[in-house]
Amino acid sequence: MQRAAVLLTLISTSAALRPEWMPGDYSQTVVGAQTFVEDYNSTAEEVFYFSTEANWKYNTNLTVHNSQQQVIAFLEELEFTEAWCQKAKDTFPDSFIETLNPEVQIILSNIKVLGPANLPTSERERYNTILSQMDSIYSTAKVCRSPEECWSLEPELIDIMANSRSYKRLLYAWEGWHNEAGDHLRSLYPEFVELSNKAFRMDGFSDTGAYWRSLYESLTFEQDLENLFIQLEPLYQNLHAFVRRKLYDFYGPKYINLKGPIPAHLLGNMWSQNWNIYNMMIPFPDKTNVDVTDTMVAQGYNATHMFRVAEEFFTSLGLIPMPDKFWDKSMLEKPSDGRDVVSHASAWDFYNRKDFSKLNRCFMDNEGLIDAVQAFDCSSCDFMNAKKIEKLAKQYDKHIDDELLQIHKNC
Repeated sequence: MQRAAVLLTLISTSAALRPEWMPGDYSQTVVGAQTFVEDYNSTAEEVFYFSTEANWKYNTNLTVHNSQQQVIAFLEELEFTEAWCQKAKDTFPDSFIETLNPEVQIILSNIKVLGPANLPTSERERYNTILSQMDSIYSTAKVCRSPEECWSLEPELIDIMANSRSYKRLLYAWEGWHNEAGDHLRSLYPEFVELSNKAFRMDGFSDTGAYWRSLYESLTFEQDLENLFIQLEPLYQNLHAFVRRKLYDFYGPKYINLKGPIPAHLLGNMWSQNWNIYNMMIPFPDKTNVDVTDTMVAQGYNATHMFRVAEEFFTSLGLIPMPDKFWDKSMLEKPSDGRDVVSHASAWDFYNRKDFSKLNRCFMDNEGLIDAVQAFDCSSCDFMNAKKIEKLAKQYDKHIDDELLQIHKNC
């Protein structure tokens, strides 16, 4: 793609890590390990803020220039990761780490995982360029009925999936977007998987999936999930059957098989993630309606008003109000100036102990999480856990796109 060529031309090599971000010398003692962790955290504040700020600018304005700056910032973050990882490996062997308190053990062990920073410079650049390209493809894919009429993911396609009840219209929107995004992503994703697996194998994992599972710190993680699924399966089967029957009553046997799966495009969401079909599923129609959307529309609610009302609720619980920067810098609605943006709801932690709260078209529950995070004392924020939770959030649901859990950083 032309965009990739431009990026690789602009970014020939990653710059050396800034001297003030380099690790110092530390003794192989309890005090030395604690000092190392504290220095890592304070330095990480600056590095991760720089990287996240560049990522934010790109997500809210998908230009080649901003993508280039994002890649540069990410590469510098990888340089930081590599430098501190190597210092930890050289100074604190595993046998010594095992003698430390559990919290320091976990932090040092996580610092010693390089991930993409294991890759040679050219492959690091390629890795992040692919991520940047995939973000752009995902966010800018459109379904065009004609050259004059194209539907963006947000708001047009999201609105169609949530509100239309036409089987054919929903199928057209669903297939059109998945084909448009998927066809372009297909050529990039295998290379991303290859580079990611290569990076984490160099850390001793069998592949990236093994690394992801290790973040849960459970030797029985897969069996734990299986046990949870077994407990939830009867409830889910009944819910599935109820929804399928209601859809059958509406669409009929031509489209719904009462013994088969539910067509994904009928659940009100492009990814069958949030089922926006409650008005078709109301189990007790004579009871008071819990959906207050019509009332909110009649009262003139907009995005800002909804966030203000949500803020009133959280402050009534004793949590602190949103800072001025939240209202000044957040992107609560898709810009009307024509720029391409990543429109999926996301809450951002900028790793500087004060700016937790930039939102990108965020859902209301995100504001609650931000309020809760702001209420904690962040004098000892653990940046390894912050990045760790961020990775868990991303692997849990890429559609959330750096959402919800990014605002937690163990504080």
